[in-house]
Amino acid sequence: MTVIVNGVTYTEGDGNLTDNGDDTWSLQIPDGNELLDGTYDVDASVEDTVGNTASDITTDELTIDSASPTTPTVIAQTTNDTTPLITGTADSDDELTVIVNGVTYTEGDGNLTDNGDDTWSLQIPNGNEIPDGTYDVDVSVEDTVGNTASDITTDELTIDSASPTTPTVIAQTTNDTTPLITGTADSDDELTVIVNGITYTEGDGNLTDNGDDTWSLQIPDGNELLDGTYDVDVSVEDTVGNTASDITTDELVIDATAPTTPTVTAQTTNDTSPLITGTADSDDDLTVIVSGVTYTEGDGNLTDNGDDTWSLQIPDGNELLDGTYDVDASVEDIVGDTASDTTTDELVIDATAPTTPTVTAQTTNDTTPLITGTADSDDELTVIVNGVTYTEGNGNLTDNGDDTWSLQIPDESELLDGTYDVDASVEDAVGNTASDITIDELTIDAASPTTPTVHSQTTNDNTPLITGTADSVDELTVIVNGVTIPKVMVT
Repeated sequence: MTVIVNGVTYTEGDGNLTDNGDDTWSLQIPDGNELLDGTYDVDASVEDTVGNTASDITTDELTIDSASPTTPTVIAQTTNDTTPLITGTADSDDELTVIVNGVTYTEGDGNLTDNGDDTWSLQIPNGNEIPDGTYDVDVSVEDTVGNTASDITTDELTIDSASPTTPTVIAQTTNDTTPLITGTADSDDELTVIVNGITYTEGDGNLTDNGDDTWSLQIPDGNELLDGTYDVDVSVEDTVGNTASDITTDELVIDATAPTTPTVTAQTTNDTSPLITGTADSDDDLTVIVSGVTYTEGDGNLTDNGDDTWSLQIPDGNELLDGTYDVDASVEDIVGDTASDTTTDELVIDATAPTTPTVTAQTTNDTTPLITGTADSDDELTVIVNGVTYTEGNGNLTDNGDDTWSLQIPDESELLDGTYDVDASVEDAVGNTASDITIDELTIDAASPTTPTVHSQTTNDNTPLITGTADSVDELTVIVNGVTIPKVMVT
């Protein structure tokens, strides 16, 4: 027997070609005659003892294939699916095996599929869920002659089913209708913020990821917010689709309305360190300015009474001179809105005593005399005579309207003969008082004088000296023969 392979002739007994004695033979290609990959005709021929020959009738019986199969690949992915679909490439002619998380999957097991186009897919089944982490997907193939190859990548699969860091919103109350809203969120996540039904996304020119795990949203002109409370809905999505939303609500309060206008209670007073009062919302911060001095809540002078009223005690050292003062009351609410009282010149200081009243002195025999004097008609007048007090409007004491007054002593208060102090006092609108500075202005003398007498005489003198008696303090008149004597001497 002779066998020719690749041009080399092998014969029985050469140490390579063996007649096995059972009508079979075997040829061991020796080292040194290695065959390259390719297809070879094995030419086997025999010759019997009488010289008859025969050769095999087949060709290309030997194929050498020592090359490794095409290296399979794995498409890397990060997913939040704990039973993901894993894919890659592999020669569809090769036998494929995939190992994930210690579990071996083979073609035809219902999970690993050769797609027939040199791609493959592995559906991780329920029951083999993969926890969060990074995994090597080990893909190997074996061709029909036993050559093998494995993928050359590692850690191709990352499972991330954990929710991203919960974003936050910094609560605020503001009077800005286009406020800057801020909060925190993982800068690696995709951020969305919804305010008043409008959705803002990163890169829209309004919502900004600051790159340090904080974000800011500038509400644009055109999207101004009305006064009210708003929920700022912040949500994030990571690269594998996990989502998280902020857990707070009503984080934004818009208050652009001016606070309630404060008021000042007008007053005229003679107190140079008066108590000034008014109204203001007790939730607002109050400031009051009087005569250039600013008073604030808590300074020991200005008090918020807690019932939407306030009081300011002007302290010693800040006494006010006579005059008219504007009390400027202003408030500021928690978002900076301000309001001021709309009145002016609410405070008048009048500490000057009124004009001193006077009493016109008189001596009269009228026991219910009319007493007169002067007093400022703007002031309140009181007159006391003989212990009886007379006030304007009581029917006896009259303000004549021209800065004079008159008092008619009534019959029931008639006066006995004597001298009386008429005490006239006035009080102005703010309580300043003044009294007349004279005394004993009224004398009542209703008694008849001493009766005069005439000394009788008979004389031849036609211009006689006539004498008699009369009270020296009285006014004396003498009439003789119908003629009033002009010169009468009282001694």
